[in-house]
Amino acid sequence: MMMSYRNKPGRFSIDMPSKTKIDHDGNTNDILLSFVHACLFEPAKLSLLIAASGVVLLASMWLMLSPGVIYSRDMVWDLLFNLEGAWRLYKGLVLHVDFHYPMGTLPFAVTALGFQIVGIKPFAFVVGECILAAVITALAVVAVKDRLPTLPGFLFVSMCAMLVLVPMIIGDDLSGYTFAMAYTRFGWSGVSMLCVILFIEPHRGRDPSLTGLAAGSVLTFGLCYLKITYFGVAVAAICLVLLTAPHIRRHWLPWCAVLLLVTLVALAPINDGYRGDIITAIGSRRINWTPRAVAAKLLNNGVEQSWVLVEILVLLYLVSERRAAFSDVLSGLFIAIFGFFCYLRTPRRELYHYTRSWHCCFTCGLEIGSDRPPTAP
Repeated sequence: MMMSYRNKPGRFSIDMPSKTKIDHDGNTNDILLSFVHACLFEPAKLSLLIAASGVVLLASMWLMLSPGVIYSRDMVWDLLFNLEGAWRLYKGLVLHVDFHYPMGTLPFAVTALGFQIVGIKPFAFVVGECILAAVITALAVVAVKDRLPTLPGFLFVSMCAMLVLVPMIIGDDLSGYTFAMAYTRFGWSGVSMLCVILFIEPHRGRDPSLTGLAAGSVLTFGLCYLKITYFGVAVAAICLVLLTAPHIRRHWLPWCAVLLLVTLVALAPINDGYRGDIITAIGSRRINWTPRAVAAKLLNNGVEQSWVLVEILVLLYLVSERRAAFSDVLSGLFIAIFGFFCYLRTPRRELYHYTRSWHCCFTCGLEIGSDRPPTAP
């Protein structure tokens, strides 16, 4: 705003900005606010979500495949363990029958698929991971397209793909370049997607029951043949939401059918060897389940426990503001408990940090990702 002196003494006039400039500034602010609102609060646009996630996936795959060789700095023996099991599958041997490991066939099958494409070489492990990352990206898009806004959905899909491809152990320093414990990264990615499908209610006006059921079934069966720990978490999550989640209870019959079918498959005679290897591993006492050991791990992770406690309090606040239901609190507690359970199953302390991060994402997802109507007081 400018002031100018006129010829008449004692008179001043104010030169106002032109209407065109005011309209231009207002339109710019409106466009910016509309963009932010669309990214954070409106249901995800499927085409934009696929395009953005596809760019991240292709760029990540190029970074992994462009060297043409595989590098590993730490825990190389674990990479060799995967290559050896995949080589046995490639030669026609059967896991849990001809050779024995207390884990599922999927981690070895992914590398064996790489052998089929590029031949018997260590680089096949990376090729198999890239194929799995593409499948995970597709499943993650199905999981979030009707449940999260565009930006949170894009970040979640990218996170799931990165978990498959990143050459490090979750929580470790970035300098620890390694492909060890890849099955753990696969498992966290799969469980994360299943939790979004089960715990986050779809946007109003959308009913992705068929796509959610299909993706949930694929993930549950995949976790069964990945590692029994994550399969147990998946079964427990489905049982929980059948009791607490309204959007799952509305379609309880097909979800009960999935639960029954996957249980029958896990108990089928064809998996006798799988169960036998798991029982043998449990009997070896390599995992310390004593109350003293559990209490020690709880006390040694006070910071993480404090974060989880704060997030549970945030969920309770959202319930008091009718922005969430009490079933969401139960879901948050479930995520915290299963994260600690998976932490007990591994000597890697840093894996528990990921549980804290996912728990925080779940809390934020309830706040900005769901447009459910307010609950009754």
